[in-house]
Amino acid sequence: VVNNMNTTMNVLVEALKVNSGPTEEQETMSFQNILEKTKATISNKIESNEATILTNFTDAPTVTYNRMYLESIFLNMLTNAIRYKSEKRAPVIRIKSFLEQGKTKLLFEDNGLGINMERHGDKLFGLNKTFHRHPDSKGVGLFMTRNQIEGMGGEITAVSTVGEGTTFTITF
Repeated sequence: VVNNMNTTMNVLVEALKVNSGPTEEQETMSFQNILEKTKATISNKIESNEATILTNFTDAPTVTYNRMYLESIFLNMLTNAIRYKSEKRAPVIRIKSFLEQGKTKLLFEDNGLGINMERHGDKLFGLNKTFHRHPDSKGVGLFMTRNQIEGMGGEITAVSTVGEGTTFTITF
């Protein structure tokens, strides 16, 4: 109970920091470079789950953003895609960036368990909300990701089909 309360308090403190504005300056970064750093961080998880990561950053190779937030977004999106993989197939994660109406967008698409959006869609980005019985699920990652994105004036949405996977779209 104490550990759970401590985790919740730390997440809420981080959310408050995000909502009061970014603490670091923005810089122009390559999506590919951020991905490579993230892959190095979780390489054991990628290999042990036989995950395939396919990318296309051709249309929008860079973004000007807060480095700490962007690294956190990549880490949360990739670890969730692997954590909630289907037992029937190896995880395939597709990441694509593009421009739409002058804004940079980033898609994270997986072939995992999917989420029942009719049942859980309104709670998807809530604190301590989990939708699968996974031992590592804490319901913190998507909450923090949404706060980091919205704190910088962006938006995150999700489309999902149970048994097929989920696509998250981030608008910077």
